[in-house]
Amino acid sequence: MTVDINEEMNSDQYKNEESRLIDLTNSLMSCLLFTSMNCSRNAEMSGKHLFLFIIDDIFQSVVGIKMLVSEGIRNSVRRELRFLLEIRKSTLHKR
Repeated sequence: MTVDINEEMNSDQYKNEESRLIDLTNSLMSCLLFTSMNCSRNAEMSGKHLFLFIIDDIFQSVVGIKMLVSEGIRNSVRRELRFLLEIRKSTLHKR
């Protein structure tokens, strides 16, 4: 089965899902930024909070996913999502 990428990206379903993803990623980036700024004010948290050490990686992955989806690239999006899951898994085991 061959799928025309332009036809798929111009479909209403794809546009709706892309719009939803953009809203979610923008919300996540706002939360990441707020967390980073809020924790950087507290001297105790800045050296102890594991999340602050990986926030740049998470932010880059989220921005990358947003850009890749807008271009219709799927495999790299899956790779970035797996990376985010691996980060989450590794931080759970470091506690």
